[in-house]
Amino acid sequence: MSLKMYQLLILPCSHKVSEASAPYQFLTERHLHAMWLEQKYFKQLNTVHGEPIEVISPGIWNAEAGPDFLKAHLKIGSEDYFGDIEIHLSEEAWYQHQHHIDERYDNVILHLSLWEAQNPITILKKNQQKVSQAYLEKNLSISHSRIIKLIDLDLYPYKKFLGSGKCAHALFKTLSDHKIHSFFSSAASWRLQQKHNFLSSWGGDDASTQFAAGFSRVLGYKQNAQAFLEIFHWLHKLPLQTTQKYLALAMQASGYFSDDYQKKWNASEYYLTLLATAKNNFKNFPNVTLQLNQIRPLNHPLRRLFILSYFLHENLWSSLLKRLYSVWDDNWKNCQTKKELRILLKALQEVLPTLEDPHWSFHFTFENTAHKDPLPLMGKELRTNVLINVFLPFLHEKIQKRGQQEELQKFQELFYSIPALKSGKSRYLIHRFFGNTDKGKILKSAQMEQGAYQLHHDFCLHYEASCEGCPFVERYNQSFK
Repeated sequence: MSLKMYQLLILPCSHKVSEASAPYQFLTERHLHAMWLEQKYFKQLNTVHGEPIEVISPGIWNAEAGPDFLKAHLKIGSEDYFGDIEIHLSEEAWYQHQHHIDERYDNVILHLSLWEAQNPITILKKNQQKVSQAYLEKNLSISHSRIIKLIDLDLYPYKKFLGSGKCAHALFKTLSDHKIHSFFSSAASWRLQQKHNFLSSWGGDDASTQFAAGFSRVLGYKQNAQAFLEIFHWLHKLPLQTTQKYLALAMQASGYFSDDYQKKWNASEYYLTLLATAKNNFKNFPNVTLQLNQIRPLNHPLRRLFILSYFLHENLWSSLLKRLYSVWDDNWKNCQTKKELRILLKALQEVLPTLEDPHWSFHFTFENTAHKDPLPLMGKELRTNVLINVFLPFLHEKIQKRGQQEELQKFQELFYSIPALKSGKSRYLIHRFFGNTDKGKILKSAQMEQGAYQLHHDFCLHYEASCEGCPFVERYNQSFK
């Protein structure tokens, strides 16, 4: 199955805009959720009656049944409102989804929809109270297509489907391993292309800046990918600084010099030096929030900010990308066995520096006691993550342009030889797509794992609570069986 075949699979049969539209063509509800959470890409909202809406807090993204955001705080006109937010593409969906007879929606204080209806309707809750309404379309600050390119939907919460999905029983159960492998390989190639497009949107026309943006996102992992990207873009625009100054500025921007942190780490001379560095150099900082939940101490954001600061000071992006290309160009034709592919993969990993530092090689943060054994700053897992999510999209794009089938085949073999990263999401998708069968072993490769991520992104994310209405199985059967 070619890349273009997977592309045909995810595109709708017509250009009619609906909630099931392909995410790369149209804004979906999930895009709107991300925009509301981040409060980005739209300007001042007003209710349908012209009252200004001030968002004190957008609320908590609800990954369970019920309103999209819980416990929001809005000021509408001169009054404060506390409650939930429901978001749809059109206001008619409120009644189509029967929220008007569902008491879980009785605390909704705002219904936000993308399109302004030609014939506006009144939104009523089960308790017969009216809900304030607002439209996004006329308030967007950039185009639909630009928003789609800038938002990575995989970074946001999703409602995990309990049990195996419809595709597990109606498709993958009877599909041969060869066809499943072919399908996920195609999906993985599509994913590489979309990653390259995403990085091009954030990094402009300069390949080294695009590579740097992708590297920064990987440093933040899922929880802080967007935050690290924002920090990178801010620091990248500044005059060249020392590693220490970059780190101090990044810490200031992400709140690590708050009173609470100063009390916690005031015994660390290194911390106090960084605090003084930040205060003495710049006054205007962006405000970025970093998440710490479910992050291992070894992957603490502070350690990752140091890595980012080091790369910024040394300006390694361009040279690294060239060296990675060179390793591939010099070796791919000689890889005839699995062992030779593993050697090539190791050579690519070793292009990325492991890094050592007197402080960060022995500390998770600014704790008083140093660890006896060195703590890796850029271990094998992180370097592999950079290869999969940053370098391979660039290499795939270059090979596609060259148009040599032999080289593309060797690229696919290398991709398949990389072991899966085996995240919690991977285990969830194995069960969703394959149930309790042994076909889940197909996702042991990074290539197959990435293909599964893409299938989840293109279909499952838009049918989070159940498989009801998901067109994947029908589209696959129509196109490829």
